[in-house]
Amino acid sequence: MLSLKRQSLGHNARFGDIYNARTDQFTEFTLVKGAIPNELVEELHCPSQDITFSKQSSYQERLKLLEIKGGLRASVLSGIANLEGTGSYLSEEKSSNDTVEASYACSMTTYSTRVNFRAFDSPELRKNLDLEILQTVPGTHIVSAIKWGSKCIISVKHRLKTEEERSKIEGEFKAGLSILKGVSSYGRGAMVNATGTKSDKSKELSFEFNIHGDLGIEPETPSSFEEVFEYIKKIPSMIAKINDGRGVPQIYTLIPLKYLALDDLKIEHGSGDGIWTDLKNDYFEDFLAIVEEWQLVHQKLNDYLTSLECHQYCIDEKYTGEVRKQVRKIKKAESELRSEYGNALVSIRSGGSDTKPLESLLHQWTSTEKTPAAMLSIMTPDCLERMKFADTLQNRGAKYFKFQEVTLDEAIAENGTQAAEGKDLYVFYFKDRSKNAGARWRENYSLLFDLLENRQNHSVIACDCEYGGKEIEGAHIEHYRAGRLISSDLWEDQINKLREICLVRVSTNPDGDSAYGRVVVPEDHCLWKVPCPGIYCKPSLGRDWMCVLCLSSMRYAYAGTVYCKCGSFALDACAFKCNDPRHGHKFSKYEPTILGLLSGQMLGVDEICKVNILLLGAYRLWQHDAEFGDAFINNLKYPTLQQAFRERSRFTSVYVKSGKMSLPRFYRTIFQDGVNTHVSKIREMETTGEEDNPILDIYEGTGVTLTEKKLNSGLYQPKA
Repeated sequence: MLSLKRQSLGHNARFGDIYNARTDQFTEFTLVKGAIPNELVEELHCPSQDITFSKQSSYQERLKLLEIKGGLRASVLSGIANLEGTGSYLSEEKSSNDTVEASYACSMTTYSTRVNFRAFDSPELRKNLDLEILQTVPGTHIVSAIKWGSKCIISVKHRLKTEEERSKIEGEFKAGLSILKGVSSYGRGAMVNATGTKSDKSKELSFEFNIHGDLGIEPETPSSFEEVFEYIKKIPSMIAKINDGRGVPQIYTLIPLKYLALDDLKIEHGSGDGIWTDLKNDYFEDFLAIVEEWQLVHQKLNDYLTSLECHQYCIDEKYTGEVRKQVRKIKKAESELRSEYGNALVSIRSGGSDTKPLESLLHQWTSTEKTPAAMLSIMTPDCLERMKFADTLQNRGAKYFKFQEVTLDEAIAENGTQAAEGKDLYVFYFKDRSKNAGARWRENYSLLFDLLENRQNHSVIACDCEYGGKEIEGAHIEHYRAGRLISSDLWEDQINKLREICLVRVSTNPDGDSAYGRVVVPEDHCLWKVPCPGIYCKPSLGRDWMCVLCLSSMRYAYAGTVYCKCGSFALDACAFKCNDPRHGHKFSKYEPTILGLLSGQMLGVDEICKVNILLLGAYRLWQHDAEFGDAFINNLKYPTLQQAFRERSRFTSVYVKSGKMSLPRFYRTIFQDGVNTHVSKIREMETTGEEDNPILDIYEGTGVTLTEKKLNSGLYQPKA
């Protein structure tokens, strides 16, 4: 006898209820007029419990978890079958690919009961049957056996913040299965917690739980696997209160009406003839594949729309509206597909047509503009790249907004209020077409990232001019300080300055106190003068270096650190680009050990002169005023010792006179031993009384000759 097995899906039916297999729905009618005598009902006690796990969210996996098989799958998926209880699980939608899901099916069986409806020779059974109803009711089967118990589906979701989280969350989902399986098998008495369950981190990770049950008792929404575990432990006591401890129907066995032994009842061909046609699985598999594809397309486009809505500061609002319409269009198209398939399914099952309409329908939805892939054409690579670009800038610390004069003026005005803090403001203007501008885009983009890499002393704004109405010739960066425009095109200014100066770029944030104008530079330092490491640059030519951001001179401290107005940096953080045309546009780096050796040799005479270190002797000033005066003024006048020797005939002479110029109280001595240059620590001048602050009056003189010995004794006083 051809019988069907059907999951209850929340529908409570009784023995003899009439079922229509054409629509996979129970009718409102029953073959049984009253209660069936107990002696005609066979009952078997078969307690069992099982918990299964699935980390997939596809319709195929959901149908499998609910144990829906055969033609019922097509009816459920097309929407012609009613879904209640655990069946509501199929209505859950995964709207985003960024969501990780898992499901747990907890099935408990208590009893299995059946009635032999073919035994019509039993007067007790026959008197309880309404045989005439079969003439009018469009049914195909009746309920002859019921398996009792309870089933619930627990779904858990988590929205990923980053893709790297996925494996961790999936691991926690599997750990949750171990917790739930800590419930002992259903049987005698209540369920108990088994030992050795894993720790529960679901509440800490903010998992979203849902329970789809069939006991008619709405549980509180759990927030952890432990709370789900406690709910499952209560199920046996809830089952005991329903249908004399049986619970609710889980699976129905349905027998065809045409196989009933009704010799005295002639069923004519009509609405109640019980004839129906089942379909091959091939048609359902094709239909399922299309529905799954629609689901994936919907998730992908929904994620795209969510991203657009989160990036309204860089996306055209009209375009976002068009994508929103497309998402609604996808939902409508999927609904139309299910409805058309369901109608064709009922027609074929009722014998009203062959399978050609169904074949035509499936072909139409896979080979025309109705295909899911066609719906994704609205997604553009340019828009995806624009959002990615905005995220990159913001993640590195830039403020990003569409061009609006009011907003930009407010930002510039705010920078004006930060003058005391020494904070600068850089505004990067760009449009989509400016990204195709070759060298200008590359250099400005590189300069922008330099600013973002070391932004402790300044802020950066990315001003998108694509939709704001501002016309620009190309990407460029404006530099503001204290609310005033310092540079209207930072890259162009650097290009011009690069013809004269050499630049250093650092790859880390500055250390220590790095506020503009307040950098703490050690006492023992000098201008940083090392050769450029470029492969075509002269390795013996020491160069003066300036910071690519603040354009201040780079200084070297004897402890092995370099300084500029941005802050202090380690040697290995520096890259160099000199003004030699052969260098190229890229910055070059030294090996850290080589750069350290070169920097340690920079304490030469010319370097110390360049920073205007005042060099005083160890003798009392009033005893050697002429030597000191000559050394002091000529040290300021000549940038290098070599130049002073070349022009010694034009030396300036000085003498002491009260009321003109105060000399410093503190000094430093420097001497050479023939190989190395030695620099002392800061010392205090040995003066007393009224001579504590001598005064200098400087005048130009001719014919005064300063010998090499005299110059050395003044500029580089030997250690006393």
